[in-house]
Amino acid sequence: MSEIDENIIIKFLSGLATAEESREILRWKNSSLENTKTFKEIELAFNASEIVMNREKFDASKAFPKFKLRLRKSRVVSFRRSKLRQFVGYAATAIIAIGLTWFSQKSFHPEEEPAETYQSVETPSGAKSLITLVDGTKIWLNAESKLTYPSRFVDSKRVVTLEGEGYFEVAKDKYRPFEVKTSNLSIQVLGTVFNLKSYPEEGVIETTLLEGSVALSKIVNEKKEQEIYQLQPNQQATFIKKKGFLTEDQVIAANLSASEASERSSEKLIVNSVIDVDRIAAWKDGDMVFKNETFESLAIKLERRYNAKIIFEDEVLRGYRFSGKFDEISIEQALRALQFTSTFNYKIEQGMITIKK
Repeated sequence: MSEIDENIIIKFLSGLATAEESREILRWKNSSLENTKTFKEIELAFNASEIVMNREKFDASKAFPKFKLRLRKSRVVSFRRSKLRQFVGYAATAIIAIGLTWFSQKSFHPEEEPAETYQSVETPSGAKSLITLVDGTKIWLNAESKLTYPSRFVDSKRVVTLEGEGYFEVAKDKYRPFEVKTSNLSIQVLGTVFNLKSYPEEGVIETTLLEGSVALSKIVNEKKEQEIYQLQPNQQATFIKKKGFLTEDQVIAANLSASEASERSSEKLIVNSVIDVDRIAAWKDGDMVFKNETFESLAIKLERRYNAKIIFEDEVLRGYRFSGKFDEISIEQALRALQFTSTFNYKIEQGMITIKK
């Protein structure tokens, strides 16, 4: 940066700049396209995020010198100059709309009963998709998710299979219940709205109900299911599996000891009331909302959202907690925003984002 002290820009964004300093910022910003671009990069990270950490102790006058230092260091490993540019740009904002058109096999072979054929949709990292089934049910798929479904429903149930995370708006049909199968649970509804997260590598399955009601059943085998709970609106059921990794937040919520978390011999269901259920499904609208969430848990979401790989150099950093919201910003802006309220740095090396002190 030339012609102006970074200190003044950060003071300006923090609301601490004097009138003269504010005028100086505007003169400098408008003097060249390069200056305007530099200012916008910092401003986007500052304004597009709503990061809160120890708000009652936050002192802007002490924060901006620290941020100035972190900002300078982060430029050494800028994403714009790195090989990661291909996958750490802006999160995918386009939703893939998939319309299903079905032509009855009977029109060609009237003597034959049409067989039930299956299709699947997979969303890669950094993307999401919208599928509209033949019955009118709408399903949003989050990154790294897979939905398998029939081209048409010919049985007494409407059954689909999910790996990953999906937001469901189920069309009502009192004669044919809608069922979502995951690795361990089956979720049955008539017509309702809910969010379901069931990534194979994770040790939990989370079902959050927004409207209607759902019945959760444990899948015993291919032919047997055992109902274990009926959710009501604004409730979330967390099913702890025997296998899969658990974040610190999930271990605390399940009230597990360290040994129980690593050597799980039994399954467990936890049901909690959720006041801000909209936060759970904010991802389908392009937002990432987090509340008192560990850096470890947040990093998993960032990896899926931006198709990135994040590792922690120091285990203490995993426990840092943040609350806030990201909209459609780049991962570099997201990391800078988190740096506003916590002391850490990051670097890029051989295709890896390393979080360090």
